Amino acid sequence: RFLVGDEASRLQAKLGYERFLGDDSYESRNPTDAVMGLLEVAAVELSTTTGEPASLLNVMAPLIVQLDEALFPPDPDEYLMKEAAPRFRESLSTRYGVTVPGIRFEAAAGERPGLYRLLEDEVEVDEGTGDQLPPDSSSGGKKERQGAVDRVMKRLEVHVKRNLAQWIRIQEVQNLLERHCGDRYRRDIAGFDHRAHIGPLTAVIRGLVAERVPIREFTRIYDTYRRLWEGKKGGQTMIREIRCLPEVRPGLWGNDEHHSRFVLAARAEAELLQAMRLVQGIPILALEPRRRAELVAAVVAAAADVSLASLTVGDRVLRPLVRRLIEDDLPEVPVLAREELECLVAAVEAVEIGIPEAQSSGEVTT
Repeated sequence: RFLVGDEASRLQAKLGYERFLGDDSYESRNPTDAVMGLLEVAAVELSTTTGEPASLLNVMAPLIVQLDEALFPPDPDEYLMKEAAPRFRESLSTRYGVTVPGIRFEAAAGERPGLYRLLEDEVEVDEGTGDQLPPDSSSGGKKERQGAVDRVMKRLEVHVKRNLAQWIRIQEVQNLLERHCGDRYRRDIAGFDHRAHIGPLTAVIRGLVAERVPIREFTRIYDTYRRLWEGKKGGQTMIREIRCLPEVRPGLWGNDEHHSRFVLAARAEAELLQAMRLVQGIPILALEPRRRAELVAAVVAAAADVSLASLTVGDRVLRPLVRRLIEDDLPEVPVLAREELECLVAAVEAVEIGIPEAQSSGEVTT
């Protein structure tokens, strides 16, 4: 919805509700996706009567990009709304199968030269200045400004990729089910309690997307979920099985020859397995704080000079625990289980990460 005062009635017409009301199409049952594209079209058309660039209209959007006026290209409507924003959303949708909501662009006039600021739900998540600007951007060069905007959008993409799971809510999963499974899904829910089913499915999809597992093959993922659900398997078991599907495994984050592969030394992995505990059926690592810090420091030191690194562990139950162990210090280092590796990746010689001998202090953290 746009907050444009007297234009409300005109906006309602421009949104073209008649296109998805009164029939049984996917859009009529799930209008969110249909409205998103229409909103962007409506913004451009409304700008002719408001006198403001469409990119500056107050669109309700969870992602906001604030730019210094020197960063705005000469044709903000054409470039920001018709190129930069759609390209950003299409990239994430194509790679991961996740639909990210629209973006609102705002001018950050009167602040530091060359400023950009990224906000999510009105909360600042990133800010920069200076080095994002080409030297001659203030001269108004179209290509230079567009290049600066592209670099800001890359920063936004990095943030969104690290937080992909938050865009997966129950409504989004229902949309995916309708889009990919259609009539078969509606037949399925006739045989069980939909409300009891959609929550666990959403949790599984969020768990996959949290580690950037593509969900493009959603039908296959859903079929596997249904089989394991009927077998009363838990969510972590479902995630492990789905990650190993032949349709999913090649797209696992880090499962390619571009990442330098590291592997924990056998002694280190054995120590972690020994520290693994089940708490109400959930595996955790019970480690002394000092030992925890030593393990993380060893991985950080090994990957310090590598632009793209991945870590391999032998036990797939241990894999997500190791990922959580290092993610605060190494947010861009994926962790894979050995059985998840593609043949070409497994053939690449891995660098072994050793750790110092443990010295107990008696204190344990999880």
